[in-house]
Amino acid sequence: METDFVDCVFLLADKQMEYTFKGFLDRDNFHQRLGTRPFTRDIKVDYAGNDPGVYTRGHEILRSYSRTHQHAVVALDRDWRGAPSAIDIQSWIKQNLVQHGWRAMDVEVVVIEPELEIWLWQDAPYIAEAFNKFDHKPFASLRQWLEAQKLWQSTELKPARPKEAFELVARRAKLPLSSAIYQKIAQQISARRCVDPAFCLLRETLQRWFPL
Repeated sequence: METDFVDCVFLLADKQMEYTFKGFLDRDNFHQRLGTRPFTRDIKVDYAGNDPGVYTRGHEILRSYSRTHQHAVVALDRDWRGAPSAIDIQSWIKQNLVQHGWRAMDVEVVVIEPELEIWLWQDAPYIAEAFNKFDHKPFASLRQWLEAQKLWQSTELKPARPKEAFELVARRAKLPLSSAIYQKIAQQISARRCVDPAFCLLRETLQRWFPL
């Protein structure tokens, strides 16, 4: 294999996902948090098509990258009108990638259910700090404030409607829900604490491709 190959290309569905991945992958010693060796990567974003666009033409976008990159990760939300099941989305994209030059063992499709924000919600103070030190008084924490808004059940690890919860916090903080907020949170989240199946798939795939 040519030594100038880039290890991995990430095809992402939108700007928020782009800045989330950048926030996580650009951290110092990010590979240690993932449990991998260091690896080189490029990020490609389908700004025009978003999730449905990645689903329908992701293989076309990544076709030329099969000659310059060893692996490819495609990541998208499942929360769009008419979306097939996560399994069907994965199967369709993988099948098309293989037909357009990729080896099956070198690609993975990460379908986030319901949406990206589920990765970012953790019961941790840095969430409130990312929203300009969100004032959750008289409640002891942002989580308790969201429980009072009926957006986070006390028995659940994550809000049931994660994006709606982010939007409500942003409105209360009088801030736009910008990509910078996603990046700031992603710089702090724990890769080991996240139990979301899609994130676990991403982590395990990278560990397999780039073992210590």
